[in-house]
Amino acid sequence: MTITSSSPILPATPQPTAENQTQPAYKRTYEDGNLTISADFDLADVNSQDNYRNVTINTGNHNDRIHLRLDPDQKLTADINGKSYPLNMPNQPLSTITINTNGGDDRVSVDDNVKSILEINTGDGNDFFKGGGGIASVHLGDGDDQAYLGLGGTLHGENGNDFLAGGRGWRNNLLGGSGSNIMIGAKVGNLDQKTSITGSGDHDTMTVLSGKFSISSGAGTSFITTEGVGEIKIGKGHNIIDTTSQADIYGTKDTDVLNRVEVSDGKSA
Repeated sequence: MTITSSSPILPATPQPTAENQTQPAYKRTYEDGNLTISADFDLADVNSQDNYRNVTINTGNHNDRIHLRLDPDQKLTADINGKSYPLNMPNQPLSTITINTNGGDDRVSVDDNVKSILEINTGDGNDFFKGGGGIASVHLGDGDDQAYLGLGGTLHGENGNDFLAGGRGWRNNLLGGSGSNIMIGAKVGNLDQKTSITGSGDHDTMTVLSGKFSISSGAGTSFITTEGVGEIKIGKGHNIIDTTSQADIYGTKDTDVLNRVEVSDGKSA
């Protein structure tokens, strides 16, 4: 069942009826020009004011601005192109917010105290993303994009010259895609943090300065700088590597440049 609301606020879930008692989930949809917000909810607690589990936000081919935050009552709110939309969903890691911005130079930012899982697709354009307090999976599409993970997750640069930065959480995956990309793991001093970087562009710069890491370069030119413990897998291209002796390196060729700093008891020799 789909219910279209005339209000920008996604309403509370309905009381059970003979019809909906047999249904596991429903959806409400709000439309405002190029914006569509839809929310799935279950009937586990129909009296709750915020038992939506999944919210999807779709915008059109414009330069969209989306900001996810908590209002003064600690309720999830989406500020979209100058308007505020209460989402009526719990702020917890079990809920998911999906944002599809389609074309345009879009900007999506999420406050650190927003804990929901994020599924982001920014589409074509020169886009910007800043993650929050939940795990994020971000596909940036075509264009020269900038993206910063919050707690952690995965950034897909895809086509274009992208800048990708890891977050403060224990797991970060950065995939540059085609183009000339800069990918940096977060330096948070967490020795257990794991960062995976995959370079497959023409000119990739990959840097990890703390924690554990795994780096793979492709057929293009790669500049790799690491500290910490991990492995580096060299591709077919030309590679310049600055690393410590705590890194295992595979696939080096005569054309690669390797600058290794010997480390003993955690200190450079």
